[in-house]
Amino acid sequence: MAIDGSADDDHAGPSLHDVIADENNVLARDRMEHEELLQQVARRIQQLPDMPRKILAMYYFENMRLAEIAAVFGLTESRICQIHSHTVLLLRASLQRQCSL
Repeated sequence: MAIDGSADDDHAGPSLHDVIADENNVLARDRMEHEELLQQVARRIQQLPDMPRKILAMYYFENMRLAEIAAVFGLTESRICQIHSHTVLLLRASLQRQCSL
């Protein structure tokens, strides 16, 4: 087989495209599982109480620092960090339970 993937006169067989896997190719199943996971996360976030949901939105979507979020809520940075950590742990546990069903 020639380097460009075309067959030499002496060799017949698969091209390089048939032999070498495309690591950038995402399987449909993997893409669907990822999208389903994102939907589950979004549903869980919508079910959160107001403050933890807003903290996650400010931190992850508005790229605010914990100190900035603390100023918005009139709380300490430490308390915002606790709420954030607790909320992330709850989401993770909820998703792990869902995945194990």
